[in-house]
Amino acid sequence: MNIRAFAVAGVLAGGVVVVLGAGAAGAVEPAPEAPVPGWVGVELSAEETAALAASPIPGLLGQTIAGDVGIGTDPQSRLTWTGGEEWRPGQSMNGTTSDAIAEAVAHPGGRVIVYLSAPTADIPDFLHFYQRWSY
Repeated sequence: MNIRAFAVAGVLAGGVVVVLGAGAAGAVEPAPEAPVPGWVGVELSAEETAALAASPIPGLLGQTIAGDVGIGTDPQSRLTWTGGEEWRPGQSMNGTTSDAIAEAVAHPGGRVIVYLSAPTADIPDFLHFYQRWSY
């Protein structure tokens, strides 16, 4: 990831915190154990996920750093990776970050977990959105 994309991702990640923090102080929960060592994240409630979906942030991510945003889908998601059920180099998803967040909101109790990874990580994405509704 280049410096410009890293800076934009940092500003947008800060925007996520500001948008979600405006409703209830301390409501954002730490994420469960990260799927990759070194990642840090927060698990948004269903209400926080809806607030994120209603904000301009998902669209801005798609316009500025779409190639640096990863999506982890719920097992029941309609979004899929080309060539299989999980990400592999060279694959793409049939949806956007906005689609993934909106799909989570459309399910009862649906939420997203947002992880940040270090710019030195082996995985090329900086922001990662994981859907959750079928536990």
